[in-house]
Formats: sequence, structure tokens, C-alpha cells
Amino acid sequence: GITWDIGNRHAWVLRAGAGEFTGRTKIAPVAGAMTNNGDVLVRRTEGSLRPWPAPPDTSVASVTAARVTLFTPGFRQPRTQRVNAGLSYAVGRSVAVSLEGGYQRSDFLLRRTDANRLPVPVGVTQEGRPVFGNLIQRGALIAAAPGSHRQFSAFDQISTLTTSGRSEAWAATLSIEGRVGRSLRLDADETCSQHRAYVPFGGVGD
Repeated sequence: GITWDIGNRHAWVLRAGAGEFTGRTKIAPVAGAMTNNGDVLVRRTEGSLRPWPAPPDTSVASVTAARVTLFTPGFRQPRTQRVNAGLSYAVGRSVAVSLEGGYQRSDFLLRRTDANRLPVPVGVTQEGRPVFGNLIQRGALIAAAPGSHRQFSAFDQISTLTTSGRSEAWAATLSIEGRVGRSLRLDADETCSQHRAYVPFGGVGD
């Protein structure tokens, strides 16, 4: 990072900086991979169940399958690259105007996919959302029939964790600061920003 007081007059000041930072992987996906190692069994059903905390009757929730979470090869820690710059101008000692902007790019973000889901949807909803599995209706509830949206019936969800996600963001801020006497300061800021994330997943926690 640099700071340049142009002409050393404390009127025009230019600031700029850039850096690359390595983040940390969240503990929840690691714990999920340790827990969902094939020993956790999942039951899925729709309809009336016995009151909590009694488990559902096996005749109602008879579909039992194992859940597995796997890390894919090439797993990496998240990385962020950031650059920013700003220019400020002081009008005497009472008014200061500044314009700042920055850009940030993050990659190797955690992404979850279900490897046991059907490779192609069997249909789409009225809104265009894909439907995986055979739909059933119980009253006002519409859901996929248990096991109908899985490739391998011995497993429920096979979560694969990859670091193929990324995101980009930029922002620009215009600020005006004014001082009235010694005890009153007025500030006005206007920010324009945009953020795009390329991380299509269903959550990274278990």
C-alpha cells in the first residue's frame, strides 16, 4: 500500500493498495465429512409421524440409506485478491471530498454437489426449476417419492466438496465531509457496488 501527499500540501492525497490473502476452511464441512462416513442412516417420508421424540414407525419411514460426505482431490484453502485506490481533496480545514474504489476476487470457495442425485431432471416446475424424482402429493404437500431421485438406493446423499467456487465484487464511494465549528461534523456518502458469486451449492454445513 502507498499514500502520496501530492506536493506535500495536505490538499490532494492519493492512497492505493493491493494484496493477496489466504483464508481458512470452515470446520463444519470437515466435521460433516468425519460424521457422514456411511454410518449415519437417513429415513425420509411424508405424512403423519409419531409425536417427538419417538422415532417414526418403520412401516411409515421404511426407506433407510447411508449418508456420505467426501472431499475431492485438489482441495485448497480459499484465496482473495484485493485492490483499492482513493483520492481525497481538502478545501481548507472545513470541507473534504474523497472518491474511493476497489475490486475483490475470491476463488477456491467451497462448493457442495450431490453425486447421488439423478444426472438429469425428470421435468420442470411452472417456474422452470428442475425436478428430480417422481412427485407424490399428500394433501397440500408435494414432494419427491423417497428414493426416486437417487442413482444408488443404498445411499441417501453423497456430498462431494470441491473448491471450484469463485466470486467477484467492486465498489465505489463518493464522500463529502464538512466541519462547522469545533463540535459539529456533517458527512454525506454515496456508494455504488456489485457482487457476483459463482458458487452454486446447497450449503456447506451439516
